[in-house]
Amino acid sequence: MNVMLYDVLQGRRETLTHFTEPANLVDITWSHDGQWIVFVSTHDFIHGCGNERNVFRMRSDGSQLEMLTGQYVDPADVPAPYGLLRGRVVDGQGECLVCAQGAHVAEVKDDGAFQLPGVPLSATWARAVCRDGEDIRQGEVDLTAEEGEFLPVTIPVQPEGQGWYQVSLSRDGGTLAGVFYQWTLDDDGGREYAYQGMLYDIGDGRQRRLELPEERILRGVDWCPVSDRLVGALSDEEGTALWLWDAERKALAPLVEVPNPEGEIVVATDPVWSPDGSRIAFALRHRYWWEEDKYRTDIMVVTADGEQLTPLVESAWGDVASHPSWSADGEEIVYQLSTGEPDVPHGERETGDIWSVQVLSPTPVPLTKDGQSYLPALRPLPSR
Repeated sequence: MNVMLYDVLQGRRETLTHFTEPANLVDITWSHDGQWIVFVSTHDFIHGCGNERNVFRMRSDGSQLEMLTGQYVDPADVPAPYGLLRGRVVDGQGECLVCAQGAHVAEVKDDGAFQLPGVPLSATWARAVCRDGEDIRQGEVDLTAEEGEFLPVTIPVQPEGQGWYQVSLSRDGGTLAGVFYQWTLDDDGGREYAYQGMLYDIGDGRQRRLELPEERILRGVDWCPVSDRLVGALSDEEGTALWLWDAERKALAPLVEVPNPEGEIVVATDPVWSPDGSRIAFALRHRYWWEEDKYRTDIMVVTADGEQLTPLVESAWGDVASHPSWSADGEEIVYQLSTGEPDVPHGERETGDIWSVQVLSPTPVPLTKDGQSYLPALRPLPSR
């Protein structure tokens, strides 16, 4: 999957990235000034510390692509001196790769031993990733250099992982807010996920957790375009809600709450402010609790004071309308319409297209008909 710039009026598409990893994109948005595209991807993840999915930023023409998270350092920009890192990967299975901050990737031998040349002596971490079919094991260690040489390291790997799930950029462009996940294996060998809200300072790399109400799961956040507030989608056993936070990560109050209807489970996701901060659009999942394969996801709109909760797009059972994005004038919303389980990765769904709907005259119309288009994000400001 790659990021495409699509001129709706002229029907012209431009490919901005040239990634080779399948289904690597999970979220995409714009900076509030319309100058940067910000997205979450598994692309080149071994060059980031710990994360399977990192946050990237690039200009609207595809230039200045950079990984913002994961303590990333471009190997091409790291000055000398360099050293040789020796070590061993423990408990790896299948093909194992090892990398260090600011260095290229090396393969690990069958006995777990590796040599990684050209590691800058300023590097602070090394990581190993092993894959054997669906089995993935990962691990990281800190590095120590003495008298111009690295001390040998041992990197234990385990079946666990973490990364970014969704992200939003603050008005001043200096802080990321998003959903961060961690997974481990349960007793049956399946992945068990935990989600938390995270603020990330782009300047110094500092991470801070977002205050969450107890027993609630975060499903997406968005910075307000006119004030330093966040809106987030939360869910628990009783239903779902939109909450507000201030810039200091403190939870303020629920904005709107949607209890579970009889026989259904509802989950709010993908909240996004309108450009003037007067309304919020979000996706609302419905699932019959006694029928696992019966579900749908609608697009909802609510005013910024929590009033006038209105369905804008009501999907048929089996359809998933998600990832709403506002036009610059606030009169239109584009969204992704697909079939398949709501949590199935993009690119593995049966279909995917981008649709548009006028907020005051909600008759959805398709913008693409290729079955392979996902994650729409309208530019906040007209191109200059």
